[in-house]
Amino acid sequence: MKRIAAKIKKKVLIEYLYLDLQSCERCMSTDKVLDSVVELLRPVLDAAGYRIEYRKILVEDEASAEAYRFLSSPTILLNGEDVFGDILENDCGCCSTISGTDVKCRAFLDGDKLVDAPSKAMLINAILKKLYETSPKQEKPYVLPENLKNFFEGKRSKKGSNLK
Repeated sequence: MKRIAAKIKKKVLIEYLYLDLQSCERCMSTDKVLDSVVELLRPVLDAAGYRIEYRKILVEDEASAEAYRFLSSPTILLNGEDVFGDILENDCGCCSTISGTDVKCRAFLDGDKLVDAPSKAMLINAILKKLYETSPKQEKPYVLPENLKNFFEGKRSKKGSNLK
């Protein structure tokens, strides 16, 4: 009897980058939706020859933001590319409270409405579209956005003032 070689599955790396999962409603809501979507997609992508690797990454400071080329919170990457592409932002009361400064965080376009967290359908479609996209990735030089600089500086200042 001949042995059939097991097919080697292509790896799909899904990374969830965020600023806070303790008090930021936007990050926590997106986290829950993404957890659900990964579990829904896992058997489908497995059947299509893909193996999902899923990571959650707390972006704690400028160095980690630069390492991941982080532009806004929350961000979902598929094999290193943002699944939603364009960055839209609006005021984030939670992150403003965390940092003690005005902060805008990631928002998502659902039809013609701006929402703080993507729905399951939005996220499934974005991941599948990015997975099967054939256009080449275009690397742009990374510059830490002012909004994130302000967040991290404010968070450090607020933490320092709490120690006094």
